[in-house]
Amino acid sequence: MKRLTVLAAAFALLLAACAGVENSPGASVALPTQTTLGQVDGTTTTSPPPTEVPDTSQPDRTASTLPGQVPPPDRTASTLPEQVPPEENPLPDGPVDTSAVPAGLMTSILADAATRTGMSAFDIFAVRAEQALWNDGSLGCPQPDMSYTQAQVDGYWVVLKAGDTLLDYRASQSGFFTFCDTAFPGSGGAPTG
Repeated sequence: MKRLTVLAAAFALLLAACAGVENSPGASVALPTQTTLGQVDGTTTTSPPPTEVPDTSQPDRTASTLPGQVPPPDRTASTLPEQVPPEENPLPDGPVDTSAVPAGLMTSILADAATRTGMSAFDIFAVRAEQALWNDGSLGCPQPDMSYTQAQVDGYWVVLKAGDTLLDYRASQSGFFTFCDTAFPGSGGAPTG
């Protein structure tokens, strides 16, 4: 019966100690410096003083990455140029590899160029066909009186040569493309992003 009384008293003390602790995120829990468990068979048993234990019941919402994670690269629009002048990014004289652009998209762009120039698609070749990160939804070729998403857009930049004419096309990864007629004097498009 004495053991039951001692256990009940210890439980009551423990319950009373826990009830007084404020449980808020980020708070530390301070434990009593010494706890007497009671007398059993004429001896007193005491536990050593506990140490402070941080409250981990809530996640740390101020951490931007988890331990072991690498933070994402800074891809802000301010790190991208608005336009690159053509002389700083020269075009080759002959055809280039177009494998960076999906085949279906490349076929659609070639068909549009053939329609615009009246030439056969076999007489038109790519002098630029690469992936691009556009600063916004205009794909680097904004049109008057149009609104565009202000988020960066992953896509493609294709420049075709038809005779002496350069045709500048901008595309998104979804397959949307546009002919950019403002880049090269007498043709269409400006190198961007």
